[in-house]
Amino acid sequence: FRALSKMSRKARIDSAEKESWDRPRYFVFSVGYGPPKPQHLVGQQDGDVLVVLHLPEDGPCESCGPQQLCKEMLPRMDFFLRGETAAKIQAVILLDLTPACAGLIDMAKVLDDEGAAEKLGKGLATKTARAVERLCLHGATLVATAGTAQLALKVLCSSRIGKDAFKKLLLIHPRVPASCINYTLTATSQLAVDLEVIFESESARQRRLSILQGAFKKVVHRVSRDCFPARSCPDDQEHAGFDADE
Repeated sequence: FRALSKMSRKARIDSAEKESWDRPRYFVFSVGYGPPKPQHLVGQQDGDVLVVLHLPEDGPCESCGPQQLCKEMLPRMDFFLRGETAAKIQAVILLDLTPACAGLIDMAKVLDDEGAAEKLGKGLATKTARAVERLCLHGATLVATAGTAQLALKVLCSSRIGKDAFKKLLLIHPRVPASCINYTLTATSQLAVDLEVIFESESARQRRLSILQGAFKKVVHRVSRDCFPARSCPDDQEHAGFDADE
């Protein structure tokens, strides 16, 4: 007998065609000599994995391929993978949402429309939730910057995501309009994850901190003009306005 194996259509598709798909892409960054094995990331129990939502509000660079994107992300990965907590992090999964917005120009409006939606439809928020769901996470950390903070809040409130998928949410210079707050952070919703926020200014902290404190059980916050500040010592954090509330 001769066994004949039939490969699925997706297995026969080359990388160039996959890059044309209008769905989020995964990029994995780690410290070490070799890439981490998928079984060490997907479905791990209490694995220290960071999931970073990536969607530039100034518009995606259509000419930037995967290699160029990874090169541009290296300074951000240095922020996550170095410092006192780096030894505990297995990997950083960059969830690139730009392919899901192919043909769109105003990314800020796309994010604001998703944030103002009362329910998840068939748009970007749903595609993001599906991409996160496929990772089968347990005890991971979700990271979002600027307007993608709205997507992060939508994902955490989605029924697609298990309650124990994330243990922490890190927001860096979040841009959360009132429309997103009204439909996402309601008076009765309290998310069962810890929140760390890095505000870009003291005025931004005063404008949004009280609302975020009402939606999360534990909130740690500070102010830094640098979007990805260097990991500092406790004295520097205190000087920068580091506060912790439970």
